[in-house]
Amino acid sequence: MPSTTARRGLLERPDSPAQAYAVIAGLFLVALGVLSLIFESVSFGSIGAVSAQPDFLIWAVSGWTTIFWIVIGGLGLVAAGRLDSARTYALFAGIVFAVACVWGFIDGNNVVSLIAADTTDNITHGVLAALGLLAGLLPRAAQRPREERFTRDAGTVSRRRHATPQH
Repeated sequence: MPSTTARRGLLERPDSPAQAYAVIAGLFLVALGVLSLIFESVSFGSIGAVSAQPDFLIWAVSGWTTIFWIVIGGLGLVAAGRLDSARTYALFAGIVFAVACVWGFIDGNNVVSLIAADTTDNITHGVLAALGLLAGLLPRAAQRPREERFTRDAGTVSRRRHATPQH
C-alpha cells in the first residue's frame, strides 16, 4: 500500500512552512500572552482609550488581548503536528489577524472594545496575518517539495526519497 507521505501516528514531520508558522506564531503568542498576564496589571473590562492600557514591552495589552493571544497561540501549537491542520490554522489565524489589524487601524483604540489596538499591536497583527495567509495558501507541493515515498519490495518496505515533480 504505497503512501505519498510518511505517516507516523498522529504527527508528521514538522518541516513545512505552515507547520513552522503554527509553531513559531504559537510559541510567540502564548509567551506574549502569558508574560503580559504575569507582569502587567491587566483588566478584563471594555477598553476605552488605548493610551490608558498598560504596556508590555512594546505592546498595549488588556486582559482580553492576552487571552486572545494565548488562545490563538495555543491553537497553533495543537495544529502544528499535522500539515493539513497547520495549513487550516495558518489560514484561520491569517484571517483573524487581518480582521484585527484592519479594525484596529480604523478604530485606533481597540477591536470590539476588548482587544487593545495601538500601532504596534496593529503592525504585529498585520505581520502575523500576512505570514499566516502566505503559509496557508502555499500549495501542498510547495509545503513538502521532497516527500518520502514508500514502496513494497518482496514483502519488505523500503523508503526512497523522490523530488516532487515540478509543474
